[in-house]
Amino acid sequence: MLVTIPGSEKRAAQHIYVYIPQIKQVSKVVTQESVPSTTVIYQFPKSPTWIENLAILPNNQILLSLTTAPEVRLLDPNPPNPSIKLLHTFPYLSALGLVSLTPNLIYLILGNSTSTSFGAGTFAIWTLNPNTPATTTLLTTFPSAGLLNGLTLLCPSILALSDSTTGCIRLLNTYTNQSSILSRAPEMAPPTPFSIGINGLRTLVLGNRTPVPLRSSARRSLHACPGWGRRNPREERDG
Repeated sequence: MLVTIPGSEKRAAQHIYVYIPQIKQVSKVVTQESVPSTTVIYQFPKSPTWIENLAILPNNQILLSLTTAPEVRLLDPNPPNPSIKLLHTFPYLSALGLVSLTPNLIYLILGNSTSTSFGAGTFAIWTLNPNTPATTTLLTTFPSAGLLNGLTLLCPSILALSDSTTGCIRLLNTYTNQSSILSRAPEMAPPTPFSIGINGLRTLVLGNRTPVPLRSSARRSLHACPGWGRRNPREERDG
């Protein structure tokens, strides 16, 4: 299902896709020859470490957000001695989605989600400058959000955020800090009360269109909903 925003024909149309991998189907067609080789860049200690998201900087260093700790780390993968360092620890329980607008401006989702609680009402968007010393700024909070998870840029001033427990896509105007709900659909909702639906977000450019694929953790299907086009997110307030 692909939906185009009415009136967006005169400019680059934008779409959002919902994706859940069909692992069983993929395993039937993957052959030994088609499996790419992999190399371990860095091995974390044996203590539980959940890397939730990453962003690759122009110098090939990798920013990592952790859900097992409210941390952002910087990995230098260059051989022969890859190294990792802690950039910042936030006053929350977990770090989730992150996206880089410029090497000096990173947007992050922070909240109090754990293995036993989604942390509804605790989520916020922060900015991070990874230069030494790293600096951070609280951009805005989302008291109505259930579980903010995926994060991507639709344009330099518009962030799209997936809410995994309420089954919706939220928008944030980083210039005004005003938010809206872009779309809410059954396909994005969790199938059971204690699971999550819509998950990761990424922006792709296909010709004159800018679709945003979304991955859902609980459903095995591919859907699409409209992205941000001519519509101003201030027209539909969040909460």
